[in-house]
Amino acid sequence: MCGRYSLSTGHEALSRAFLAEFAEELQASWQFRYNIAPGGGITAILEDRDKQRRRAEILHWGLVPAWADDPNIGYKLINARSETVATKPSFRNPFRYRRCLVPASGFYEWDRQRKPRQPYYFHPREGDFVAFAGVWEHWQHPDGSEIFSVAVLTTEADEVMAPIHHRMPVILPAAAWDRWLDTENVKPEMRVFLKAHTEAPQLARHPVTTAVNKASAEGPELIKPVDSGEEASPPEKKRNQMELF
Repeated sequence: MCGRYSLSTGHEALSRAFLAEFAEELQASWQFRYNIAPGGGITAILEDRDKQRRRAEILHWGLVPAWADDPNIGYKLINARSETVATKPSFRNPFRYRRCLVPASGFYEWDRQRKPRQPYYFHPREGDFVAFAGVWEHWQHPDGSEIFSVAVLTTEADEVMAPIHHRMPVILPAAAWDRWLDTENVKPEMRVFLKAHTEAPQLARHPVTTAVNKASAEGPELIKPVDSGEEASPPEKKRNQMELF
């Protein structure tokens, strides 16, 4: 799964990489964030088909389906399984019409076999950030208020992630960004993007402080390695290129 991550890259670098417009208000409020948790606003890159450009938006992390009666359902929908995203009622329309990219410098997962649970930080071996595959939705309350929300797609863990957790975010390489955002593809095949996921930047992991357990904790010290007695991440390997299903 993906339930906590960081983004410590400047908006200028993200704008150049994604060819996306960042509004002045977003630029002015930009801060490095080391412990991004569900239920708050996160940065997502969307395709504006009317204006033929990409833009960065702050979306609520936890997808609220357009048909939902209670927006609190979003707390249960922070992730979408890639195997079922095209068919599940909560996600099939967002997957068909509203796909996005979620930039991240790294993400956290907890080893539940240890007591207390040991948090780990996963990050690209090369480069400052990756792009998670996401889907977004627009929900409107009868009183006229609106929520624009997002879920991050997940898939089976790779060899770096598997010792800690069986799921991980779908990470897309830059070469797949255009196709993911192109919702004019009437029947997008998720297996194509999962194959692209195998070509995304390789990950490394290291244990970090348990201070990250608290969602309100913040600061660069959260991603620094700590001594937990674990060996270093396995060496980089060429990922299996076969289709996952």
